[in-house]
Amino acid sequence: MNKAVRLLPVEGGPAKSLTDVADIKAGIELSWSPEGERIAYLNNGKIYTTPAAGGPPVELKTGLDPNVYEAYNLTWSPDGKTIAFAATRNEPAELYLVEDFMPLLKTGRK
Repeated sequence: MNKAVRLLPVEGGPAKSLTDVADIKAGIELSWSPEGERIAYLNNGKIYTTPAAGGPPVELKTGLDPNVYEAYNLTWSPDGKTIAFAATRNEPAELYLVEDFMPLLKTGRK
């Protein structure tokens, strides 16, 4: 079985693959956006978001070296504009906020 983030319908049926994930770790941490349109997840020390309908993952640039810091407790702000997470290199853990990560939408003029 390929390694992937999948949704399993509560009504039953086959799981839907949202995105393939290379080198996924057991116990991956997921967090749904408040409106339910995106999923954020941690994998190998990096944070990714993907559309809940499926699509390519986007790595969020945190500025932290995933080989040095261990991120955990991923959560969205109520308005869905910020992702908060804790990270530790040594004790104690620190809280980080990531903003301005949503893709820009092109709008046309009439």
